[in-house]
Amino acid sequence: MGYRSLAVFISRYPRFIILCWVFVIGMSAVWAWKLPGMVQDHGLTLVHGDAQAVEHILEDEFDSPADPVVIVFEKKETASPTVFRQWIRDRLNQVELLPAVTSITSPLDTKAELLHDHTAYAWVNMGVPSYQMGPPLKQLRTVLTTDEGPGTIKLTGKAVVQQDVNRLSFKDLERAEVVGLPIALVILCFAFRGLYAAMIAVVMGISAVITAMGVTSLLGYYLELSNFIINVIPMVGMALSIDFALIILSRYREELQQSYEDEVEANVLESVVLQSEVLQRTLRTAGRAVLFSAACVLLGLLGLLWIRLPMFLSVSLGPLSFCFYRFC
Repeated sequence: MGYRSLAVFISRYPRFIILCWVFVIGMSAVWAWKLPGMVQDHGLTLVHGDAQAVEHILEDEFDSPADPVVIVFEKKETASPTVFRQWIRDRLNQVELLPAVTSITSPLDTKAELLHDHTAYAWVNMGVPSYQMGPPLKQLRTVLTTDEGPGTIKLTGKAVVQQDVNRLSFKDLERAEVVGLPIALVILCFAFRGLYAAMIAVVMGISAVITAMGVTSLLGYYLELSNFIINVIPMVGMALSIDFALIILSRYREELQQSYEDEVEANVLESVVLQSEVLQRTLRTAGRAVLFSAACVLLGLLGLLWIRLPMFLSVSLGPLSFCFYRFC
């Protein structure tokens, strides 16, 4: 009864269903674009573990910032030590004026081990989480590159590395989709022996990935997301979407061809009744297989939620969002 009602509803209101999904995908696309800014670090730090306890001790008892931005000053061979020290002091005075900066550990004032003959290190502590350091780091780079001076300046630290990893992950994702989608489209054209059916499978994959990334981006306000999720969602989403679409579309075309051979008049195929019957048989066979397949993937991913590492939580959340989309 459920497959029959669903088939009749799809046959009678196709435009309404398409408009609803266009609205959902459009809203998800807005949030999906924000996902690179929502992810945090690699997600391999054990929450409430020994390493985190040591970080709290260093921060509370030794005034060591948890995730400082490290500024590396390298002196040129032609510069004198006095000019080099004054240049460092001037640069750090400008950095201290930035609104996100809370404290600076200067190599000139406190720790002599941060200053060597040709190299000096400064710790800049910012009151911003590492995964939201994009704008502050941009301001910091602008201040530090105002002139050349007697040396060169480089930035490092967890926040700097995290921003570089997020940027490269997003670029790799774009490059992979640019190469992978045309190849998948060509293969599907041979499988379906037509362009329209192949386009349906690819569009289903893209829409599933966008929706899953949008839902995951919303979850990022409440959960710690690993940067691996940027690559996991497209990888799993496109693979399963094309696989499921291939199963359902192939079965639908077979049922449609069988109905055409059984009917005497070809124009009967245009009736809503026959279309609902074809959809009903498709959902009863291929649809049921896809449903149980998605359920098995869903149950397998739920096991990752018991691993107390943010990386595994993120790896499971992305495909879980996709599997929920496939159920809908």
